[in-house]
This record gives sequence, C-alpha cells and structure tokens, in this order.
Amino acid sequence: MQKLVNIHTPRSESERELEVLSHYWLPYQEAWIGDESRNKLCEKSRRVGLTFAEEYRRVERIAKQGARYDAYITSKDEGLAKQFIREAKSFAEFLKVAALHEGEEVFGQGKDKATAYTLEAATGKRIFSLSSNPDQQAGRAGDRTADEYALHKEQKQLYAIMKPGTKWGGQLSIFSTHRGVGSYFNQLIKEVREKENPKKFSLHSINIQKAVEEGLWIKIKAQLPDDDEQKNWTDDEFLQSCRDEMPDEESFNQEYMCIPEDDSSSFLPWSLLIPCSSKTIMNVDWRTLPGPFYVGYDVARKKDLSVITIYHQVGGHLIQCADINLSKETFTNQQKALYAILDDSRVKRVCIDANGLGAMLAEQATEKYKNKVQEVIFTNGTKHELAWPFKQRFEDKTITIFDDMALHADLRSVKTETTSASNIVFTVEAGMTDGHADRFWSHALAVMAADGGVGSVMWQRIKNLLRPGRDERARDRKTRGAFG
Repeated sequence: MQKLVNIHTPRSESERELEVLSHYWLPYQEAWIGDESRNKLCEKSRRVGLTFAEEYRRVERIAKQGARYDAYITSKDEGLAKQFIREAKSFAEFLKVAALHEGEEVFGQGKDKATAYTLEAATGKRIFSLSSNPDQQAGRAGDRTADEYALHKEQKQLYAIMKPGTKWGGQLSIFSTHRGVGSYFNQLIKEVREKENPKKFSLHSINIQKAVEEGLWIKIKAQLPDDDEQKNWTDDEFLQSCRDEMPDEESFNQEYMCIPEDDSSSFLPWSLLIPCSSKTIMNVDWRTLPGPFYVGYDVARKKDLSVITIYHQVGGHLIQCADINLSKETFTNQQKALYAILDDSRVKRVCIDANGLGAMLAEQATEKYKNKVQEVIFTNGTKHELAWPFKQRFEDKTITIFDDMALHADLRSVKTETTSASNIVFTVEAGMTDGHADRFWSHALAVMAADGGVGSVMWQRIKNLLRPGRDERARDRKTRGAFG
C-alpha cells in the first residue's frame, strides 16, 4: 500500500515544499471547491486565494455536461467584478473545456442600471459578475456568490435578495475577511457557532496561520523573483512580517486571523466607515478636479503624523481627494507645501491646528491669506465642534473617504469617555494607530472648513441635539402645555 504523505508533519522542509508544489490547490482551497453544501460560508485571511478557488468552481459548474444553473457573483465594486470574469476565463484552458465567451449585459433601470460582466460556456450557462447593488440580484435564480461580503455596504439586504434565488436549486457561497463584530457577516458566523446553525451553513475558517501551515508561503515564494529579499524567509518570518506591517494588532487580528474587531467603543465604528469608503477615488490627482476644495491640517514635526487632508465638494457631498503626509519634514518644507495649496483659487477655506508646534505656522498663514485660513486651538470644546459634525457626515452619508487600512485604523482609534464631572472627552487608545489620531483630526478640520469654520451652523444644530436634558424638557412642555 502506498504511504500517504502528511504535509502538516513533513519529514523535511524540502519534502514539504515538493509536496505542496506538486498540487495546484492547497488543502483549504480543495475543501472549499469540493464542498457541495447548499449554503457555504467562510471567514478568511486576506490574500489566501479563496476567490481564485471560487472562480474555478463557478467555471466548473457552468461548463460541465448537463449544467443547470447560471451563476451570479456580487463583488464589492466594478473593478473586482471585471477581475472575477477575467480570471475565471483563464480556467477554460486549465479545465480543457470549450472556449468561454466574454460579454456584458445591462442589469436594472434608471439610477440602478449597471453593467454585468458575463462569461458563457458551451453549455449555454453563464456567469454574471456584478458590483454590490443588491437590487441587481432580484428575480434571478441559480448559484450565488458574495465575494468579500463583509465589505458590502448593505449586507443584510443583499443576503435577503440573494437567498431566495437558490430556492429552485443552486448553491449560495459567502466568504470574506471580517469588518467588525457588528457586521451581518459576523452575525451569520455566530449563528452557526452559537445558535445551532438555523440557516444550515457549511462553515470554513482560514486564518493566515492555517494557510501557511498548508503551504501558502511556499506557493508565494515560488512566484517571487530570485533576487527578492523575501525568497529565503521561513514560514515564521513571513507570519511575523504580516503582523509587523499592519497598522496595529487589532487590524492584524481582523485582516489575517479571522478575529473581528470589537469597535463598539469607537467614535466612528465600521458600520459608519464601510458605506462611506471607496478605492476608486484614491488614484485621482486633486489638482485635476474643478473644486471647490476644503482643507484640514494637523501639524506635527517629529513624533506624530503631520497631515494635510483635502476634500472636494460636489453639491452637499464631500469627497476626499488627498491625504498629504508631511511627517518629519522641516517647518520650512511644510509651509511651502501648505502655501502651494493655499495659492490655488479653488481652495476656499483651510482650518489649521494652532496648538503647540502649529501655532506659528497657523499665525503666519492667517496673516498671508487673511480670511482663507482659520486657526483652531484644540480644547475639549473645539474637539466636540470638530468631531460631532464629522461623524454626522458619515451618518448622513454625505462624505466619501479613501478605502485605506491605515486611515480606517486612525479614525477608529478615537473614543469617548465620560468624566466624573459628566463631561464627555475624546481619547485615543495607545498602540491603535501609527500617529495620535492625527488623520482623524486633519479630516475633521477639513470638514469644519467645509461647514463654515469654528462656530459653524452645523455645529450649532448638533450642539442643540446633544444638549443634556433636551428630551426631558420637551416631554415636560408637552405634559404641562405651552404655558405650563
């Protein structure tokens, strides 16, 4: 009888490498591809190749003789929808099936109209790859896939529309990295583990440690050029680099270890950030846009980050168009960078942190540019005036920020605490960010600039809503009557 080789306990590292490289798929990918369950769910580390395995599986399903179902893939954005089809097409040669035909089809009408990217097999069955609008899934039957599900803006609604599409047959596949304990994705996983799995999911869990144990780093190393410095890293060195290169330990746990962040104490939780984040705006040069622009500048020299944030205003909506990191730059160079922005006539207002090291820089900019610059001295009062309107923008969905891990870590690092005197103060948890929430305050300063500066109308409205006892006084007036 042939002796089986266990790649988890190899006799030598070289034998382990040979065993891993002799297989196209890693064990956790094979487990996902081979799982015929009606409902499949997977929490996963970033960049472990599960989307690749799902692409293969979808092509296999539509290409086999007697295929019965089309497949509908929903991705976080249009770029990922195109990528899914492009990579799925490459499996036609791998599977030695009849050539697959690419195409496009318009789904929806009016503002909900969008392009679905398609791949058709000789069987006549197709893969439709769409972006994240849940309404595009309505009224369609067949296999369903939600890629990076926790990053979708309307997870619960998307599930509610996708699931009925498999009632007459078809498979539902949902997989993602985590985005906070409060996501609907995490709720589905908790139902499996803690509530007797009412939706009957087959659950897979692939953290980075499991992926590396099953050969991920061996596969990655095989693709690296010979002169790459990582080529001789061990598994442990690779895993350590994954941890060291993340913004903080919480981000590493969430992105790589399948441990969702508990951001219930964060001033800006994931539930507010995800719907207002976009990657498509990240590569646009702000100088090519028409304006108007509003700017926030949190000043530092050595220890913390020194950040200029620029927002482009479109109607009542603010769209981030730049985060300029001037950390460790001399004040002369920082001043040059600031003045180059202020010289642009499309820049309407700049709010500058005038505390400590920023005091002189802010004062000189105010003298030179008059009403275009507003100095902001950070006190607990002005922090409220900065933070609450900033949060209100997310709640109203009138702001779009970069889908950037370091930025998100910084924004979530700000928390509120209530003192013994019943005052609310803003704090930053040590080690949660690479600065001192500097990006948070530079963004809040830019929003303040757009909303009219210190003492803005928006802040006055929010302050009235936050005033202690307001609801109680309103109830008293209603009880006593207008003249009680």
